[in-house]
Amino acid sequence: MDLPEGNYRKTVVGVTYQDSEFALIQKHHWHWWDFPQGGLEPYETLEQAVLREVIEEFSTTQLGEPIDTGIRLKVPLTPEALARYPDRGNVGKELFYLTVPYLGDKEELYHSFDVGEEEFVGFKWCGNLELMTSVHYSLQSPIVQVITFMARQGLIV
Repeated sequence: MDLPEGNYRKTVVGVTYQDSEFALIQKHHWHWWDFPQGGLEPYETLEQAVLREVIEEFSTTQLGEPIDTGIRLKVPLTPEALARYPDRGNVGKELFYLTVPYLGDKEELYHSFDVGEEEFVGFKWCGNLELMTSVHYSLQSPIVQVITFMARQGLIV
C-alpha cells in the first residue's frame, strides 16, 4: 500500500494482557475491537504515554512496567478520521506497540470499565484466536508480531 506524504501522529498502542488473555475495547467511532491507544505528547516517553492512555481508558493504575516491542506500523487516516480531526494536519498515525501487564483482578477491570460512557461501546478479555478475529484486518500482521514477541519474552504462553 502506498502511504500518503505528510505528517503521521505518533500513537502508542497498549497491548494490555494478563495470563495470556488480552483486554480489548471498542469505541463509538470504531467498527472493530482494539487496544487502548492515543497520541504521544512531546514531553513523554513511549512508556509514559502508554501508561497514561491505559490508565485513562481502563480507569486503573494496577499496571506493570510497559515494554516497547519495537513493532511499528504507519497507517493512513480514514476519511472519517480526517473529517473528525481536520485541524491536526495529520495524514495518518504511526503506531508504536507496547505491552502492558494488568496486575489486578480481571473481573474488577471488566466491571470498572464504563461501557456506554460517551467514547466506549464495549470491553472484553480474549485469547489469541479471538483477538485475531476481533481486530481490524489491517492490524492483524503487527498483532501477530506482538504475540510472537510476547511469547519469546515469556510474557504469555
